Amino acid sequence: MRRIGISLYPEQSQLQDNITYLNKASKLGFNILFLSILQFDKTSFAKHRNDYYAVIKEAKKLNYYIILDVADSAFEIMECDINNLKPFSELGVSCLRLDAPLLPAQVAMSTYNDFGIDVQVNISNNDSFIDNILDYQPIVNKVSGSHNFYPLEDSGLPLEFFNQSTTRFKKHNLTTMGFVGGKNGTQGPVPGASKLVTLESHRHLEIDIQAKHLFATNLIDWVVIGNAFASDEELQLLSNLQREFITIKINLDKNKLLPIEQKIIFDNLHFRRGDISEFVIRSTMTRPKYKNELIKPDKLKSKFMMGDIVVLNDNAKHYKGELQIILKDNYLDKENKFNFIENLGDQMVILDYINAWTKFRFY
Repeated sequence: MRRIGISLYPEQSQLQDNITYLNKASKLGFNILFLSILQFDKTSFAKHRNDYYAVIKEAKKLNYYIILDVADSAFEIMECDINNLKPFSELGVSCLRLDAPLLPAQVAMSTYNDFGIDVQVNISNNDSFIDNILDYQPIVNKVSGSHNFYPLEDSGLPLEFFNQSTTRFKKHNLTTMGFVGGKNGTQGPVPGASKLVTLESHRHLEIDIQAKHLFATNLIDWVVIGNAFASDEELQLLSNLQREFITIKINLDKNKLLPIEQKIIFDNLHFRRGDISEFVIRSTMTRPKYKNELIKPDKLKSKFMMGDIVVLNDNAKHYKGELQIILKDNYLDKENKFNFIENLGDQMVILDYINAWTKFRFY
């Protein structure tokens, strides 16, 4: 099940602000809360322990799944070890994210803890750690994986590496998590943190496009906003996002489209033909549906660019009513058969995931 979540850093804000944010996000369908104590030592955490207890108490009332990011130092802070997770249970944690992992045998054994706490391991390292954990027979449905987020500009993961490292987990059907960043939230585990993204290519994209991309890879199950606080608009964008299949936003004023174009674009679940072309993505089932409609030539261009969305007009004869997305730059229309709609712009990141028979909608 694909889920969305938020992060909080209770030591950096007032309790009432955190409670307001928790409630607001919960009403919009967010049900994962990410917290971190990596930024503390034993002395500094003692000053804020009650802040964390208070936030977790409120989050549990709202049925959040609460993930706490920990390293070796956290066990000293909580005065316990991996074989005794009682202090984390008393804190109210649902899952421990082991940022600096223990030995594979220890991680596997920890899934048998008496408190029902799940274990999440770091998947941003393209290694065999998860395979080694599974060798030691953990309770598999209590193991998940989470990517890092990267506050520092140019330090996030490249897409190819992300694909490789995440695939190591998905081949075992394990739940995976990645992070997106809000524009304005400056709270994170390091001072002045902002745009806490997993993929570097996401750093300057709108938050819904970041999430849309992560879900489109079919490698990520949970998407969490890494920084706090996301704006009301950003929370709403993620809440409204279709998580199970690809959706494409049309930014153009819909009144600038022909009525028949509006029908073709918005009233249909599209899919790419199985016999694919390398030049265009073709959605063809709109052809028979609208074969008796007039589709006059409109918004014509002679040259099209990758990511341009077009509807084939009456000049296309038998093919009129088809919707296409151009896949090559400088693609020529010599017959004035393409009505230009708009370009995908930043949504271009999802193009590689519209394969044969892939379903997609416009909104």
